[in-house]
Order: sequence, then C-alpha cells, then structure tokens
Amino acid sequence: MDSVLRAAAIYLVLMVLFKIAGRRSLAELTTFDLVLLMMIGEATQQALLGDDFSIVNAVLVIVTLIAIDIGFSLIKQRSLWFSRLLDGEATILVEQGRVLYKRLKLARLDEDDILEASRSSQGIIAIGQIKFAILERNGKISIIPYGSEEARQMNTQSASHQPGIDDSGQMPGQDIDRGLSDDERGV
Repeated sequence: MDSVLRAAAIYLVLMVLFKIAGRRSLAELTTFDLVLLMMIGEATQQALLGDDFSIVNAVLVIVTLIAIDIGFSLIKQRSLWFSRLLDGEATILVEQGRVLYKRLKLARLDEDDILEASRSSQGIIAIGQIKFAILERNGKISIIPYGSEEARQMNTQSASHQPGIDDSGQMPGQDIDRGLSDDERGV
C-alpha cells in the first residue's frame, strides 16, 4: 500500500510541476530539458520504489501510475473544467498578422519561436503573412496563413501604410533567393 500512495503522490507532484513549467517546455526538448528529465526520472524512481526493488513492487507502481492516468483521462472526458485544469486551452498568439505580446509573455515565448514554427510548417518568413498562430495544448505552435486572396487584399491595403511591402505579397529582400543564408536555403 505504501508504494501505491508514493506513486500517486509523485504523479500529482510531477503533474503540478510540469503544469507550472508550461506547455512549451514539453513540446520541444533542448539538451538541458533532456538531462533534467533524466534526472527527474532517476529521482522519482528512487522515491517510487523506496527500498523495495522487487518485481512485484515495480509492477504495482507501474499499474498505479497507469490507473491514475486512465482515471484522469476518463474524468477529462466528462468534465470540461477538469480537462482545462490539466491540459489548459489553446492560446492565440498572432491574430490577423498582429502579435499578441501579453500572451507571448505569459507563454514564455517570443516572435522568433513563432517565426521558427511558421518557417518549418508553412514556409512563411514574416509575421504579417500569418493570419493566426496558436499555441496548442500540447505545446506546439499551429500556423494558419492568409489565403492567397486574403494575402493579396492585406498587401494592397497595407502597402500604403507600411513601407517595404509591395503588392506581390513578398517582403523585399526576403524571397527564396534573397535574404536567406545558404544554410537556410539548403544550398
């Protein structure tokens, strides 16, 4: 019974700590994050098993952790409040080409994170080309670009207000052949 209580306590503590750490930390692991997770794994292993390293105790701990996980997933299906508490909600970071800086700060992100996601998923190189950027519940950033007609309208409207954007929708000096280094173009 002691192992079951320890497993439940460690599970809850880790859930709270990872909730505090934020969604972004779970989406993309850096070297530091990987080392930290390995150390957390080792520390929790010692806390979970205590002095009893028997197979029966290990199986009991594993079954307890899986049961808690299944129980939480069943509760999340029935309760929107509980689901939001555990997983959070999607957060809009860019709306209609405008960065929402307060939300970026709360998510501990910056414009470079959005641009990295937009380049890798959509080939977009400027914030103004993004209709919406959404930080999903799993920590990934989803990019929704303007449609070709919307982009043309946006550029026509904003060309008179924003120097440096022409009617073609391309940022001067930032097309595929210019503005990117050889490494970025894959040359």
